[in-house]
Amino acid sequence: MSNEYIVDEIREDVGIITLNRPQTLNTVNEKMLEELAHSIRNFNQHRNIRVIVLRGIEQAFSAGLDIKALAADIDNTKTILQNMQNSFQCLIRSQKPVIAAVSGFVFGIGCEIALACDIILAADNARFGLPELSVGLLPCFGGSGRLTSRIGKAKAMDMILSGKTITADEAEFCGLISRCVTPESLAEESLKLAKRIALLPEKAVYLAKRIIAETGDSTSSDLEALSALSAIESAEFQQILQNYTSKNA
Repeated sequence: MSNEYIVDEIREDVGIITLNRPQTLNTVNEKMLEELAHSIRNFNQHRNIRVIVLRGIEQAFSAGLDIKALAADIDNTKTILQNMQNSFQCLIRSQKPVIAAVSGFVFGIGCEIALACDIILAADNARFGLPELSVGLLPCFGGSGRLTSRIGKAKAMDMILSGKTITADEAEFCGLISRCVTPESLAEESLKLAKRIALLPEKAVYLAKRIIAETGDSTSSDLEALSALSAIESAEFQQILQNYTSKNA
């Protein structure tokens, strides 16, 4: 597959994936998620790679779902979302640890991608949010359950129902992220952490990752996926897509 929105590279035993759609602040469309899934599959099959680092640009890990792309293909929004949910499974099922190195906007699906990673390092300029309800959607990729697991029901309700965003410091305090660093040191710190993990026995790392993932996150992913598809069929969301189509006609 020829990548348009993803840049991947290998540094010894670490695979690095960069979300690279700067003109839209890394909003995620169907192709970008397909490319991400493809890179993760390739790195999982690469014998020498032990850890994966997933990062964005300084201004945004990702500003969220590309609503404009959905509006441009309004008759197929449900199919597009289902395809994206299928691609997302590659991240969830990665056998190798994935470190999210995030800065700037970490919104919507960007926040869900980070939450699906094993460790999140955040620059102190990062802002986290799940604002999907503002356009008549729900978090579509397991974010509701993972966020609740990390920060508790009360704070998750506040963020999702009100669209509240939180800073990197707040995210570290409530357990959403692993560590907060400066924007200048984010790349170096994420690579150092990846190298440290890569030195450990591979089988033990894989087993620990699997145990923590299975016991730590209560995702209710099937319910969330079905609910998100239902929200796409709502009159409110369809009207929002129509508005996007009219503006860009």
